[in-house]
Amino acid sequence: MSNDDSVSWRLDDGRPWGRRLVDIFDVKNEFKDLTYYIEKIMFKEPTEGDFELFVMTIVGTQGQGKTEFCKGLAYRASQIYGDRVKIIFTDSIDVACAELDEHTIYFVIIDDAVNHQAARESMSKANVATMKKWYDIRHKGKTSSGSETGRLIFVFNYQVWSTVDKTFQNPQMLAALSPLANDKDVRDIQRLIGEQAYECLDDKQQIIESGDNSVKGNAMVRIMSKPVERGVGWFYGTYVPAVAPNWDKWPKYLKKNEYNFSGKLDEEEILDILLSEDKWKRKTEHYILNVRNKGTPRYKMQSEIAAQSDPPITQERVSQNIKEVKAEIERRMTA
Repeated sequence: MSNDDSVSWRLDDGRPWGRRLVDIFDVKNEFKDLTYYIEKIMFKEPTEGDFELFVMTIVGTQGQGKTEFCKGLAYRASQIYGDRVKIIFTDSIDVACAELDEHTIYFVIIDDAVNHQAARESMSKANVATMKKWYDIRHKGKTSSGSETGRLIFVFNYQVWSTVDKTFQNPQMLAALSPLANDKDVRDIQRLIGEQAYECLDDKQQIIESGDNSVKGNAMVRIMSKPVERGVGWFYGTYVPAVAPNWDKWPKYLKKNEYNFSGKLDEEEILDILLSEDKWKRKTEHYILNVRNKGTPRYKMQSEIAAQSDPPITQERVSQNIKEVKAEIERRMTA
């Protein structure tokens, strides 16, 4: 199967979408076409007995096609896996975890990730809880599906590279969609994909700014396991509005602050969410301290929690907080 065979969308004259970058610009745009190779890695069949995790991190400024790029990848996942894949489009790892079900293959887009995922400068208790959930994602996939074999494909979108958590700065693949605004970000991405490849992103941006959106499915991709010289090239993705304008498998965007977690989470997951909500944070901390010290008499434990609170509160208030959290857990699990 040749590279061109992997691209099923073509212009009227037979040329595949995406090659227009090579048509228009000079020799520096004649980077390798890695489309077939990238798809082969990204959309491989699950390995028997393993629930695999694949991560791609995308970086690009606003309006340069990050969502369209993801939509093209989701379209290809749908073509390759058919009904076996569940596509999830959200702003939160918490929502993605809640959406895991009996499927064994997932394509998950975490869009606008910098506003919702842990950055290096911000490790709040809520972010720590989210990252804990991330590190357990493969186990969660196995448990939800009831299968030992599966594949989780996660794509994270960012505008600012320097805010990306280190976890997502070392993905299997990095896709650069456009030049960046921050000088340090520019240097970092140039180091990761090479200066010549970075220059190609300027050419792509000029095409988009001229009003031609057909190249929004294209990216300069670095396969992180390979050195720059052998691991960088163009990914010519699908521009879905042109090739499948009526494609109906692109899911609704699920925002965490509008998502109904009821009935989809176990107690531990609900506690993580309550810790991230201002209304419940302190009460939940009291609940966790109480249930994790079952060897201590209830009255003594609650008295200690009351005395250690800042500012101190009464033991009766601690007891009431614990009861309220217990009731809220039951409500969210059964509603």
